[in-house]
Amino acid sequence: MSTELNESEDKFDPSKMQFKIATASGVWTVRKPMGRIGAMHFAILSKSMPTSSSKDEDGNVEISPADIERQSQGFLEWTATVLPKIIIDGPCKYDQMAGEDQYGLYFAMLEVVNVGEKLFRFVE
Repeated sequence: MSTELNESEDKFDPSKMQFKIATASGVWTVRKPMGRIGAMHFAILSKSMPTSSSKDEDGNVEISPADIERQSQGFLEWTATVLPKIIIDGPCKYDQMAGEDQYGLYFAMLEVVNVGEKLFRFVE
């Protein structure tokens, strides 16, 4: 899966207002979730984030069954509420979209969420 803005740019820029994302079925154009949909997007993804993890002997991250369930529920909620509102164009209509494409777009849009130190700063 690729998250790119257009054919001529190689770098993903989360400050852009729309994105072209390649999935198994083709290229989807989606808008950055804004307004109420943006708030829903952020809330769903925030409550879907793993709360704990560990690493196995090979260094692979292991996620708890509760976190996997939370991510699954977040995916279902996000695809029902946010995804239909952000699709601009794609290889088919939303109600004909393959589950793997929905899953790919869900994870691609995780990269758009700006959490951490750069979320805000006081200027005065």
